[in-house]
Amino acid sequence: NDYFVKENFVMAFDRLICLIDGEYSISWASILGDAVSVTASFLKLNGTNCTSLYTNDAGSSYWRLRNELTLILKRGDYLQIYGGYFASNNPQHSMFRITKIVQ
Repeated sequence: NDYFVKENFVMAFDRLICLIDGEYSISWASILGDAVSVTASFLKLNGTNCTSLYTNDAGSSYWRLRNELTLILKRGDYLQIYGGYFASNNPQHSMFRITKIVQ
């Protein structure tokens, strides 16, 4: 399998570029909190924030926060995730999923 090229998207450096117009369900999760020195994660559409995850934890614990939204994307639109804890390819720490909604 080629995990970098999918039917509707292609990865390019720090972004996921839409190849086929449509309505997509997008979800992502990351651990956030003082224990990992990360307190926010942002999903950007074409360089502009469209949703985010936050914690204001002052303690030593962390949480796995998840967000989901539906977007209508056009060919050439791109998505980026900033912040969060995406390290060591550990699925316990991070997740990203995008699914085309069939109409």
